[in-house]
Amino acid sequence: MHSDISSWIPMLMAKFCHDLASPLGSLGLGLEMLGEEVSPSETTQALQESCEVAQLRLKFYRLLFTYKASLSEAQAVLERVCHLKSIRLEWQGLCLNDDRLTPLLLGLFMIGSETLIRGGTIKIILGAKISLEYHGPTVQWHPDSLDAVCNKVDALTSPNTRTILISYMHYLGDELNKTIAYEPIDRHKFSMIIC
Repeated sequence: MHSDISSWIPMLMAKFCHDLASPLGSLGLGLEMLGEEVSPSETTQALQESCEVAQLRLKFYRLLFTYKASLSEAQAVLERVCHLKSIRLEWQGLCLNDDRLTPLLLGLFMIGSETLIRGGTIKIILGAKISLEYHGPTVQWHPDSLDAVCNKVDALTSPNTRTILISYMHYLGDELNKTIAYEPIDRHKFSMIIC
């Protein structure tokens, strides 16, 4: 059903590099500012924040591509990501039936959080089904991304650099005999479910 996954590696690497470019660029800018007449405390704080964002993104990708990643590790990363993005994170349920689902949880969290461009709330419900509920004052999907979430066949057969993470989530779902379902609720709220 899906294209040769080895052909996805360049796109996944492009996504990885794109996500690291911003915090690493900010680190470079902060280092330049150290030599200028800028408040040392402001510069140090900016460097610390950029360093934390880069570390979080590295941890996120390590867990995403780790078989049976620990839920507790994922929770720690997601809590920090939400803090930096001004997103409130709520948990219902404390464990997963299968640790192999952790990368799916991480990926769907990141995909959905990118739509909350002005912050909001993400509620993660762990049970027989895993549900992620997103709510924010502004929910903004890129049309290609929403289409890839809703249309698994296209996502698996025609991935691109914008939708590669979504395609990879559908691929993981197939490997685990799981389906990703998208449920719009209203213009401020939607859910993604692993079932």
